[in-house]
Formats: sequence, C-alpha cells, structure tokens
Amino acid sequence: MYSKSCELGYLRILELEGQKWKNLKAALADLENDFGLLKGYIIDLRDCPGGDDEVLLEILGRFVEKKRVAFFRKEKLARDKFSSLETWYVEPKGASQFTGPVVLLTNDSVFSGGEVFAMVAKTLPNMIIVGDQTNGIFSYQFEGVLPNGWAYCLSNQVYYSSDMVCYESIGIPVDLEVRNS
Repeated sequence: MYSKSCELGYLRILELEGQKWKNLKAALADLENDFGLLKGYIIDLRDCPGGDDEVLLEILGRFVEKKRVAFFRKEKLARDKFSSLETWYVEPKGASQFTGPVVLLTNDSVFSGGEVFAMVAKTLPNMIIVGDQTNGIFSYQFEGVLPNGWAYCLSNQVYYSSDMVCYESIGIPVDLEVRNS
C-alpha cells in the first residue's frame, strides 16, 4: 500500500511473499515516479510476517545508491554441519533510487523476511529504524511429514548482518525506541 503527502511518501508492507513479480515491479515503478518530488519516505513494516529475500531486496534496491553486502546466510545440513556461508547483496534496482531520508517503522510482530528487511535497512546510511525491535525469528522453514502423518517445520538457516552479527532470538534493534501504548 502506498500513499503520499506533499513532502513524504508512505509505503506499508503487509508481507513479502506471494507477490507476482510483474505486479511488484509495477507498484515499485509507481513509487519511483515520486522520488524527485518528495523529501522523505516512511516505510511501515510493523506486523509483517515475513516472506522472500528476493522480494525485500527488490524493494530495498529502490533506496540504495550502490551495491553493498546485504547479509550472509547458511543452511543447516546435519547435526553439526552447515552449508558454506552465502553472501547476498542489495543493489540499485529500477529506473531511479531514493537516497534521501527514510524512516522504517518496526515492532515486535515483525518476523522472518521482515526482520531480514530491517537488518539490511539498518546498514543503509539514509535509513533509521523507529519503534520496537523485531521478534528475532529468522529463516525459511524446512517442512516435512512424519510417518504418522503429522506435519512439521523447522528453522534451518542462520542469518548474519553485513557485519556478521546474528540477531536470532534478539531481534533487530531500533535507532529510536517508540513503544505502542
């Protein structure tokens, strides 16, 4: 959901999955049309249940001036064995980028891909995070079915910020704490 005033743009991200690429890119193109007209943006990530890393990087690519490390990720393969650490990047996307001030609103009901979004945003020089820290549960889910028919899912990935901090069970801290009263 996107709206604007004379000076500010407001982008509400309800979730980061189930988006059709064609629709997402069209919506982001509409956002880009206003970049030269506005002084700042508010991105509201509160209550975002998560989603796909590719989607969050596509959105954040509208707010970066150059390619930079976004995060690192590895996957648990066995009891004490992990895949190699994989490096993910955020880079300029679309026809233009907004590099002016951006406020990212978060709360403790931001999960998974929403937390990765906040983690990447925290490293961008034009963004500050306001609200409450995120929940602290990252990772896609490994899903399966037991022989008796019960379904299960397990968190099987470890995420690290671009400076190699793991925020699992901690959450992404805010720059300015404002709790919902």
